Amino acid sequence: MRLVLEGPTGRRAWGPAFAPAAAHPLEYEGQCYGELLFSRPLAPAERARLEAFLTRLERDQLLAENRLSSDLLKALGDAEAPADLARAFSRALRHYLGADNVGVWTWRRGRFYFLAQDGMLFPQEKRLFTEGLRPGEGLLWRVYRSGEPLYVERYGQKAGALPPERTGPVGALAVVPVERGRRPRRLLAVRVQAPRFWTRADAAAIEKTARALASEFARLDLAARLGTLLQLERLLPEGDERRFFKALLEAAVDLVPGAEAGSLLVREDRHFRYRATVGFDFEALAAHAYSEADMANWGGNHWAAGRPRILRRRVHQRSRETAPASLEAAARLPEIRANLLVPIVKDGQILAALNLDSFTDEGAFDHRSIEVAKGFALQAAAMLHEAAMHEALAFSARHDPLTGLLNRRGFAEAFAREREGRRRLAVLILDLVGFKGINDRHGHPVGDRALVLVARALAEGVRQGEYVARWGGDEFALLIGAGDAAAAQSALRRLRAAIAALAVEGEPLAARGGYALFPAEGRRLEELVRRADARLYAERRLS
Repeated sequence: MRLVLEGPTGRRAWGPAFAPAAAHPLEYEGQCYGELLFSRPLAPAERARLEAFLTRLERDQLLAENRLSSDLLKALGDAEAPADLARAFSRALRHYLGADNVGVWTWRRGRFYFLAQDGMLFPQEKRLFTEGLRPGEGLLWRVYRSGEPLYVERYGQKAGALPPERTGPVGALAVVPVERGRRPRRLLAVRVQAPRFWTRADAAAIEKTARALASEFARLDLAARLGTLLQLERLLPEGDERRFFKALLEAAVDLVPGAEAGSLLVREDRHFRYRATVGFDFEALAAHAYSEADMANWGGNHWAAGRPRILRRRVHQRSRETAPASLEAAARLPEIRANLLVPIVKDGQILAALNLDSFTDEGAFDHRSIEVAKGFALQAAAMLHEAAMHEALAFSARHDPLTGLLNRRGFAEAFAREREGRRRLAVLILDLVGFKGINDRHGHPVGDRALVLVARALAEGVRQGEYVARWGGDEFALLIGAGDAAAAQSALRRLRAAIAALAVEGEPLAARGGYALFPAEGRRLEELVRRADARLYAERRLS
């Protein structure tokens, strides 16, 4: 007798070779999966015993499949997180196949990592949990790029297989994409220690499990996206823009298929500036801004239409047309193999640009990436608009609407921050001389113009890390670094001279001032302002 079976890799035969005199097909659920060959015709009694035996095999196979289906259904009810789902499905499939290990690998930022597994794990494999599989390393990447299942009967003889020191003694391997199409984000892998012929029944069970996983992962992924968006929305009221923009970008990199790194550029006036990066040197990029023309050149016709654009091969060349050579290293331009640019549009205006990049794969982005990115951009546009509203409200709550300087609240917050640094500071109070007369003679619009001129002169007269506020009416407050009274008095003279150089409607402006030193003359803002006011009024009495 000779047994011939068909599997996903072809036909295999067991037993001596001979010219068959009789054959009996092996069928299951209407499909032929092999045949038994005989050197002589079977007697009726022999055929009856054979058919009874095959009927029992078919019944056992059906029971095993039903048990697998039952285990998968139970796992659906028990699993709440992707890792729990993957572990439960892996356990059910391992028991059905009698495999040594079954696991789900997930693609994240350019590498494959174990999401969950069940069964025996070789010591060599444990490093893969933390290190992951680098691009092109091992047979999983072949399945990732092709989107087709791979069944390997003798792992050590397969080109591209990892060496035993990386995997342990693997005999056979099956890898099936969970999602359909090329470059799936998850792969289902089955490993046995001895060589194995993968039958059609094996392949059907593995692929059935993968399809069930895909359906559940789609549901969990949607819930995860919604949860991420809710978390981002909760960050908005906190007012920490940098944290919000960073979280927004990290969510995009994690959610959009193919993305390994990215940058978020937000419109400010007529330019787009970096507000967050993943995988790049933010500090090196933050100082650079792109004009609308730069962005149109980078995005082409897609930018003008507000549509996502995928760029392959010419990424470095196109980047050099819009970015200065000094940014080439910080932006990792020579390394980028593919770029997905997503304009974030609200009410017809582009609020921001989301750049997602792949360093490893020219084909990293496809229609699935665009669909996820478009959905994300719609939500991001609403959140960026709301963030801008929060920023505007926060600015108005801390700034004077006429001069744009800090108001009392903004000044008090600045003082609270600076005092924590244990610096020696000075609070200066200045008021304009004869301001009421200017208002009376020329009207309030001219008086307002005088206040704006003074505010500009004071803002230009302080260093970075020093603060100017409109304290009220024609009074201004400043917080500067000053080690002693002489330094504070010198700053007052310089600022008063700057004001004395100003005039409105032919009338020169002038100011008086006082100062107080922190911490020598007080540790609370209120007492420092009182002391500075006292010095100012003393000067007023003398004059």
